[in-house]
Amino acid sequence: MNSSNVEQYLNEKQFYSLLEKTIQTTKHGTHIDWAFSNFSLDDATVKVYKTIHSHHDALLLAMK
Repeated sequence: MNSSNVEQYLNEKQFYSLLEKTIQTTKHGTHIDWAFSNFSLDDATVKVYKTIHSHHDALLLAMK
């Protein structure tokens, strides 16, 4: 299953991405990390934090 199939499947189950596809989540500028929620996008947020010891940035998911 490729990423568009995964995203489509999650959307069908009422889960939506909290990250814009343009947000980079790795040190090489790629976007391979996802944060999906079945809460309203007004009630859930995600912040991206740079890390020192990881190739991936940290994602902090918060519910209002």
